[in-house]
Amino acid sequence: MCVLGAVFTDTVVVQQLTDYIWTGGNPYCDEELLSVAHLFKALSVSLNHLHMFYGSLATHSAASASHSNNQHIYLLLHSYHVSSDGDEVKF
Repeated sequence: MCVLGAVFTDTVVVQQLTDYIWTGGNPYCDEELLSVAHLFKALSVSLNHLHMFYGSLATHSAASASHSNNQHIYLLLHSYHVSSDGDEVKF
């Protein structure tokens, strides 16, 4: 077993978060069971935190969302310039 993390931006970035963990070992070895149990507990707590964080974010439709409401979506890009006109399009 291995735990990976992924972030979706303009591309997908995936990183390995743990080493490979053998879960088919001796069921009577308390050290191995405790190590895997701690990992599953940490994953459970982390998922609960992610659900609370993303569940608390307000959702808006694209048509009704204003520039200030979308700052959490576009962290780095807020606008772009249209060709040589110099006109700026904000989103």
